[in-house]
Amino acid sequence: MGCYAYIGNHCSVTGDGCMFLIPNSKACAETFGEGPDANTERCEECSHFYLEDNKRCCKREPLKFIESELVKSKYIDEGVICCGAFSK
Repeated sequence: MGCYAYIGNHCSVTGDGCMFLIPNSKACAETFGEGPDANTERCEECSHFYLEDNKRCCKREPLKFIESELVKSKYIDEGVICCGAFSK
């Protein structure tokens, strides 16, 4: 339950009660990932993204640590949302 637009005690994003006493779009985006300030560019929406054996992969083969060495790998780490080179 987050909050973007406060209408009475109603959040226009979730359709539920607002989590903030005073609506704050930036705090909502940081805390809940909702509202217009939220990052909606995710790996899964990028043209470089694909699944292989149910694992998240990137055609650009981003750098990652494997056994303490920085190497190119098609696999996307679990915590990565977007590499910053988003392409629809």
